[in-house]
Amino acid sequence: SPEVRNAVEATLAEIMPGFYGDLPVEFDPNGPDDEAQAIAESHIIHRSAMTGNKGYDILNRSFKDALVCRDAFAKAMWDPSTKVKGKRLYEMPGQLVGQLASGMVRDMELIGAESQDGVSYTADVVSKDKKGKPLIEWVPTEQILVNKDHDEVSLDEARFVCHQRGVPASHLVAIGIPKHVVDDLDDSTGAVFEDRASRGSSLVSRETGHRSTRNIMVAESYYRIDIDGDGIAELNRVVTAGGPDGDQKLLWQEPFDEQPICHGIAFYSPRGWRGVSLEERLRDVQDYKSDLMRQILDSGWKSLFQKIGVLERMVNVQDLKTLRNAVVRLKDINGVIPIPNQGLPHQIFTLLDVIDRQRRESGGGAIDTAPQAQEMGADSAHGLERIMSAIEQTGAMIAKNLAETLVAALYIKLHRVIKEHWPDVIQKRVKGSWIQQVPAHWQDRYETSVAVGLSTGTRMRQAAAIGQVIQQQEQAAAQGLDTALIALPHMYRARTDFARLMGVTFPERYWVDPESPEAEQAMQQKQQEMQQQAESQQQAAREQMAMQTQMMVAIEQAKAQGNEQVASIKAELDRYKTDLNHIQTVVDQRLKLIELNAKHDKEEVPDTLSDSKAA
Repeated sequence: SPEVRNAVEATLAEIMPGFYGDLPVEFDPNGPDDEAQAIAESHIIHRSAMTGNKGYDILNRSFKDALVCRDAFAKAMWDPSTKVKGKRLYEMPGQLVGQLASGMVRDMELIGAESQDGVSYTADVVSKDKKGKPLIEWVPTEQILVNKDHDEVSLDEARFVCHQRGVPASHLVAIGIPKHVVDDLDDSTGAVFEDRASRGSSLVSRETGHRSTRNIMVAESYYRIDIDGDGIAELNRVVTAGGPDGDQKLLWQEPFDEQPICHGIAFYSPRGWRGVSLEERLRDVQDYKSDLMRQILDSGWKSLFQKIGVLERMVNVQDLKTLRNAVVRLKDINGVIPIPNQGLPHQIFTLLDVIDRQRRESGGGAIDTAPQAQEMGADSAHGLERIMSAIEQTGAMIAKNLAETLVAALYIKLHRVIKEHWPDVIQKRVKGSWIQQVPAHWQDRYETSVAVGLSTGTRMRQAAAIGQVIQQQEQAAAQGLDTALIALPHMYRARTDFARLMGVTFPERYWVDPESPEAEQAMQQKQQEMQQQAESQQQAAREQMAMQTQMMVAIEQAKAQGNEQVASIKAELDRYKTDLNHIQTVVDQRLKLIELNAKHDKEEVPDTLSDSKAA
């Protein structure tokens, strides 16, 4: 039954995304003014580990060791080895060939040169790069030795830690050990090497027949020894090589500040420095289920063949054995009797269910989420989410344990290595922009915050809560409370955290950090534009006020002129009224004369008022 294999692969698939995406480990700042610098260093170390050192492969192998072999080991160090590359150059001038032969060209060595015409040469050269680089590597569990009475998960305080492994002879020469010393070392062909290291590499070495590729056992040990006699044990690095155990010759011994090996575990043990593996937790389940599966398969195979009872001397048994023909010779029709097969009892399948529940309790929900979801299909979405979150807690705890014990220590040691050995400026591209730092100016970092260990259900709950926060922020901004309750950095953090919980890698690529130099520059430019716009509006307002003043003066002038015109019109109207009254009087008098003429037709009616008065 492949219980352990399936559980290990399923658990890795569940916990690995939390380590190669965003920052799994962040360095804690040493003060309020150190927060931005701590984040920048965290990004640089993470990128150095994951991209420059194949961090995904190293963590995958280490985590699998912790799940299967109880312990995971990784190593952070500075690689001083010289990188050698050979190449052939054509049509080289003779002067340059002479410079190569005399060693005048730095970091380049001439192997051989041939010329057809005496003018140009075809030369074989070897270039050497001695720059060095930070290095992290996976260490198999069988290569680590620790003093037996050590009782802490971290190996930094161990009295003795040794990394014992076989390395090619050329690698020892590349890190600076003299070639004649390496040539005197014996190969690692003993039984210890066959058990501890790769047998394939040893076979390849013997097949090639070249001493530069032969494997030599090297023991890189870190002892706590009182060298100066003050009664306090100091950490020393002791490197020996040669022979089956790597103890043939002392290569060097030096004081050392901190051993580079990191130790991680998936489950804590009650005591001691070693952990508990997922294989140990599932070993009994796998054994029980393997036994049951064998019985089920055996019963299934037996059920394919019908058992038959035969009366002696009444049936030709050979016909039943061969069954070449459809005819079986019988002396009695009841001579052949079928015997029913005994089926599997139903209790065995109930027992399998019990073992599966035990597997889920021991190995976590990663290997059993699909059946649980199917069983709870009739439940509400909220109830199903609660159950899924509960069975994911084991995987979350494994991720948390590995991050706290192995990854955090690895990042701290890698930070120290880069700080001590990086010669100049280091550049890393983070979130679409380049970060430049001088590691020699970094502060020491010994405290970290781990950001992994959340199960899928926990992440979804947190994402839903942050989604509600974003809605409330938008409502506050719509009500004009953005300056009183929230600010742009708060809204930026809410959106990036939401995207990160939803599984978006580097969500900062989709939002501009209000506290970044680009945002500050854009904000300054926007403020300048707003100031220019305000000045333009003020100028327009001043011009409008001037126009309004001119209009008011014109209106007042028009009112003054209108008053004079009104007085003139009133005088004219009075004059018109006087004339009109006079005309009305004349008309009335004429009407009266007409009436008199009509009354006294025979009498002569004077035409004018003056004539009537005269009369």
